[in-house]
Amino acid sequence: GCAQVGPVVEARRAARPEMTLQQEVLRFLEEKEGSVLRAWLKFFDTEMDLRVTALVFGHGLREMGFTGDISATFAELDVDKSGDLPLEELDKDLAWTWQTFREWAADTFEGSKDMFAKLSGIGAIEVGPDRLMSQGQWLEGLRQHGWDQGGEMTIFSGLDIHARGAIDVSQLKWFDVERKRRRRKEQAKQRAMKERPRMQGRNRSVYRAAVGRFKRFLKRTYGSYIRAWRFALSPHDQMVIQRTPFYKACADLGFSSEVKLIWHGFGKNECGRLLLDEFDPMSAVILASFKALVDREGGAANAFRTFDRADVKKVKEPDFLSTLDMLGYNEDAKVLFQGLDKDQKGYIVQE
Repeated sequence: GCAQVGPVVEARRAARPEMTLQQEVLRFLEEKEGSVLRAWLKFFDTEMDLRVTALVFGHGLREMGFTGDISATFAELDVDKSGDLPLEELDKDLAWTWQTFREWAADTFEGSKDMFAKLSGIGAIEVGPDRLMSQGQWLEGLRQHGWDQGGEMTIFSGLDIHARGAIDVSQLKWFDVERKRRRRKEQAKQRAMKERPRMQGRNRSVYRAAVGRFKRFLKRTYGSYIRAWRFALSPHDQMVIQRTPFYKACADLGFSSEVKLIWHGFGKNECGRLLLDEFDPMSAVILASFKALVDREGGAANAFRTFDRADVKKVKEPDFLSTLDMLGYNEDAKVLFQGLDKDQKGYIVQE
């Protein structure tokens, strides 16, 4: 059965039996700290490395006043049974926002002090332990430096671990951790590339066979790799998926026993991520060509109006195919439509 999470949580679950243990834990963190990310950074992931051990997770829950069965709670949340709990296994959407922001920051700024200074609109020499960045400065700084993936206040409230409505440079220490993590990943990738030629032929055939079974299942179940990617693997419509959410997606699809073989079959190591063009090159070409067409039409809204000539707010397959032909699209238009028709309704709407 479900882990015991305390009398208050159990009473809530009795009133709302559809709530999962994961949802109840997230609600507990939200009610205690006002922000799941704040709770995660303040009580669990204090080292800023995106995952915590069972011991650290249990200590954090106890510190927050959690009264349930911590061991059973961790066991249920630890989807891939790795013994660690990454943020993805607690809240996939939040993990995507947080990791995407970390990667963007590492590409945009030189260090935590540089990031603080530029987002605050001050000189680097003015950055000190007592200097605070307001919510307004944060929002305006992100806008000026090109952050466009949303979640600005979710991230700010998470970093504001003291609930002051402002953050100091110490709340950006994860930036330097992210830089070090990137260097480790690159080193691991280089080691894997050196070791790959030594992989025995038997192992390669086992990996290829696992990938083949997985992709045949996806094609049979979803009709196209594009739809499988969008529906089962990357519901945020990103062109990349990290290892942990990929493992979880495979487990949800019934491939938990083969997930490591599949991952290695795509040429990945424990630190990797999978790109759409590695998963299926043709699907990546189809989508990239369509994106180029949409850009030529002036963006998604204008492109949709081009397809929706009857202005009925949806486009059926025949109209979609004929318009693509008129616009000179040269890839497999039927596969594209099947991938865009995420719910298999026979038409697409503007998302």
